[in-house]
Amino acid sequence: MLEPCEIKIESWPPQPTKGMLTGSYSKGIKITHINSGVSVTCEDHRNQHQNKQGAMSLLEDKLK
Repeated sequence: MLEPCEIKIESWPPQPTKGMLTGSYSKGIKITHINSGVSVTCEDHRNQHQNKQGAMSLLEDKLK
């Protein structure tokens, strides 16, 4: 498990769209492991919390 002091978390909302799907877009997450410089991004889900969990899993897999 990674410690909070070992990672840098950035988030962003994508450009808003016009039409019926306004407000229902994903919120991307980028997590960088400070010591190694390895970074991953995830914007598969519409929920920022789920994207954070997905990015953490990807980062932990890359660091193994």
